[in-house]
Amino acid sequence: MNKLTTKNIIDKAKYLEGKTLREVLKLNKSGDSENSMKNKSNFARFIERDYFNLPLNSDSKPDFREIGIELELKTSGFKYIKSGNFYNAKERITLTQIDYNDVIENEKWTDNSHLNKVKNILFIVYLFEKNVSTIDRKIIYTFIWSPSELQSELIQKDYALMRENIINGRHLSGSD
Repeated sequence: MNKLTTKNIIDKAKYLEGKTLREVLKLNKSGDSENSMKNKSNFARFIERDYFNLPLNSDSKPDFREIGIELELKTSGFKYIKSGNFYNAKERITLTQIDYNDVIENEKWTDNSHLNKVKNILFIVYLFEKNVSTIDRKIIYTFIWSPSELQSELIQKDYALMRENIINGRHLSGSD
């Protein structure tokens, strides 16, 4: 695996802006399939495995941790809303699975080992267009996000509600 630093990762992510996966990964039409047009996770797989050379996993630890960098990688599609003349997220992003035991044991979200990965996230945002293949979707913006103090306080409030529900035997839903 290449020796990457946080700066190298940011530079490599910024290089993607304005390009498609086909351009960046030098993919040809035969590398595309009907399935890759429909499967939303294929975009993330191409970025993670083929662009950053990271192993695909469902680990609760940040994606770049194996190379010594506490940084999670997330991709998200945005779509154009003609009626309002604005862009909106195509769907909500799943940050991690919730481990009920970890939530019960930790009063603060920042102490929860499964939520540790949301402290530092590299987002790669692409333009979702309905009939455009996954590898032909244009990457429009890349950035690193870490919660501000205010955002951390808001996350803590939500976490406390989730924790209370779990302790009281209620199962969480996606809206939690």
